[in-house]
Amino acid sequence: MNAFRALLLSSAALAFAAPAFAADLTYEAPPAASNAYAPAAGFSWTGPYMGAVIGYGSGTVDADATPGDVDVDGFQAGVYGGYNMDLGNQVVLGVEGDILWSGVEGDPSDGKAEEDFNSTLRARAGYAVDRYMFYGTGGLAVSHAKVEDDLGASDSNTHVGWVVGAGAEAAITNNVIAKIEYQYQDYGKETYDLTTATDVDYSTHSIRAGIGLKF
Repeated sequence: MNAFRALLLSSAALAFAAPAFAADLTYEAPPAASNAYAPAAGFSWTGPYMGAVIGYGSGTVDADATPGDVDVDGFQAGVYGGYNMDLGNQVVLGVEGDILWSGVEGDPSDGKAEEDFNSTLRARAGYAVDRYMFYGTGGLAVSHAKVEDDLGASDSNTHVGWVVGAGAEAAITNNVIAKIEYQYQDYGKETYDLTTATDVDYSTHSIRAGIGLKF
């Protein structure tokens, strides 16, 4: 009788334990939280880029003999390219170069002056707000110019000087970047072999707009 009672109690305990054991076997962990509303990663300015640029320049060619001071102006067009490094804290550092054909010239009654091309190689430091960046820039400036005096004697020369400027860029897409930029170029002084040896120095201001591809 005692054995029968023990068997009955064991059977009852097993009957109650079975559902709990089955429940343990069918337990499923709750689903992971969805990332559907996680914020998208911000735009990065890091990478190489290149594009085309047009602009307008004006300035003064200053000769110590004829043609004297010549006011010059005209349109410019060319190409540019560089590399940006986005430091991730809204600071962007980079380097950029450009070369532009130049129609900047002046033609007073006692002679004339004109610029054939100009080129710069500059460092850039920018402050980025997602797809917009504002920056300062400065570095080396090179120009090739031609000067003619009142007697028809002319000479050309290459000037090497410096440039500073500022600009703003906008990422239209992840790969298309538009910009507007101001530059001041001081090309220094060179000697021209005119009717007499003439020292010429000149500086220009230019405003430029460009569009490029970021790779």
